[in-house]
Amino acid sequence: LHAANNNQGTEVYEWMGRAMRQSKFCLVPPGDTCVTSRLYSAISAGCIPIVLCDMLHGAFELQANYSSFWVKVPSNSFIHDPLSLLNLLREMPSAELEARFRQMVRRAPDVLFD
Repeated sequence: LHAANNNQGTEVYEWMGRAMRQSKFCLVPPGDTCVTSRLYSAISAGCIPIVLCDMLHGAFELQANYSSFWVKVPSNSFIHDPLSLLNLLREMPSAELEARFRQMVRRAPDVLFD
């Protein structure tokens, strides 16, 4: 999103942050490469990252143990059948969702900076 002036840009980012904080899941698509700040924005907002890039590993991988909380979807699967992701997330048991969320909160300090 492009804003005409700084105030509009700030409002857009604040709106996006509120929307992410109210979400259970946040998509993390790749940009020019798999490495993207979207992963850390999702973690910071408290929504479980849905990673759409096969090659993304994340910083401090050993400490963060991303696989304990993110949902990583093979990009070919998503491209050929994006609705299957929606079904996967809808069918996720609440106990698994809660466990992923707890792990994300636990691991957030390992990868986020104030």
